[in-house]
Amino acid sequence: MSKDRRRISRRGSESSAVLLDLNNLMEFRHLSFARFVRFAIVYATGEDPFNKPIDNPLPILDDVKGLVDSLMSDVEKRYEKVGNSRLKKAVEAEKEELEEILTKISSDQEEKLNTSFFMDYEFKEYVRIWGGRGRVVRDILKARSYVLGLYELGMYLTRIARGENAFLLVEPNYYLHYYNKVLDIDGFRKFYLGIRDFMKYHEEIQRQGGNHKLGETAFLTLLSGLAIDKLFELLRGKHGYDQIYSEIMDLVNNGALVLHRVSESGVTTYDLTNLAKVVLKMRVADALADIAKSLQTYHSGGRHDVENYVANLANIIGGNIFAYAIGKDLRHIYYTVRSIVAGSFDEDMNKALGAEGWAKLKSKLLSMKVVAWQKELQ
Repeated sequence: MSKDRRRISRRGSESSAVLLDLNNLMEFRHLSFARFVRFAIVYATGEDPFNKPIDNPLPILDDVKGLVDSLMSDVEKRYEKVGNSRLKKAVEAEKEELEEILTKISSDQEEKLNTSFFMDYEFKEYVRIWGGRGRVVRDILKARSYVLGLYELGMYLTRIARGENAFLLVEPNYYLHYYNKVLDIDGFRKFYLGIRDFMKYHEEIQRQGGNHKLGETAFLTLLSGLAIDKLFELLRGKHGYDQIYSEIMDLVNNGALVLHRVSESGVTTYDLTNLAKVVLKMRVADALADIAKSLQTYHSGGRHDVENYVANLANIIGGNIFAYAIGKDLRHIYYTVRSIVAGSFDEDMNKALGAEGWAKLKSKLLSMKVVAWQKELQ
């Protein structure tokens, strides 16, 4: 871990410390610590400790252990395929992190919390409110070891930038209601991981800079399309198109695509609601998802020259759709369609996707629904 969250203090006054456990987690909901614990439980079991206190943690912990075992198995398979020594060390560190999580989840020992368990932006204010001047965190809060394990598992699952200690959190209420009614918890995992991995890609290229940098507005548009396309993918075959469209629109309207990037410096909220509604109405989500997946594929494969071609397309397509969503000016869509029809991208995209691949993507882009724009303007 980039920040030493494994150090646990046992000094200080035992009598004054408040025990943070699964049956009172909701009381600490404004702390990132509690939100990481919550996410780990939601991801592993589909249960939300913020909605219903967990008095008996054993069944929950059994499910969590099964999840960690599965994650460790995946890591071991990746290790066998890695040839680069630097990447091997990274995978080894990941395995050690999971082993440590599993050890903590298997213990109910009470541990005192110090400032390393909180983000830099929050712990000073929290101590001031709870303890007053002169108090330290370890004299105020303690938690059982399995809660610390859940916290670290939540961080492992949501991490999008290790160097900057950045994570992606979502409000699971929308998804739990939706998935319990329509899909299983595996559907939620697939949906979340699709969003997380694209945000992880964006964080990485932001750090690296270079010519293949994806613009922020294009990134948000692609992210919206990727999220909607993933929902369609998971629901395909369960309902007709119109019902799926209606259910996804309800989910978006209820705030399901409000994402939170949490880091040491604070929380950045990405409210994709309006943008996602426009993308959904334009029937362009699958094309945007194809572009997003191509960027990730070429980046991970080291094909940065090809990634540049796709990023250029993404910046124009995504940037114009974003601008249209904000201002409802059809000229942005006109410029997009004109560029595609005129063959402005043909040479580069034939190199990137092949003639057949580009022809399919071009067809999807040119199938954007004009009627959706007209309705938006009413």
